[in-house]
Amino acid sequence: MNKHASGPWRLSKYVDGRSRIVIDKDGFDVAKVNYPNRDENARLIAAAPCLLEACELVLAHATVEFPEELLAKVRATIRSATVKESLPVANPPAE
Repeated sequence: MNKHASGPWRLSKYVDGRSRIVIDKDGFDVAKVNYPNRDENARLIAAAPCLLEACELVLAHATVEFPEELLAKVRATIRSATVKESLPVANPPAE
């Protein structure tokens, strides 16, 4: 079971200055996205639960031959969304 905020996620109709807010189905903030590419990145973040579900469905229902490269990419995508240690964490900027 995933521990992310329940989907679907959507963009808040409110814009906080330079930021766009992504909210979960209950209206709680999931992410605050700033420039550059604020709206595009916010839409991608909002789509995350649906993208994860689609990847899981591909693996669960793969009844035809899929190229291994595709299945490896789907598995890696699921892992990056569900396993804490799978994504690198950026170091904070030096002061």
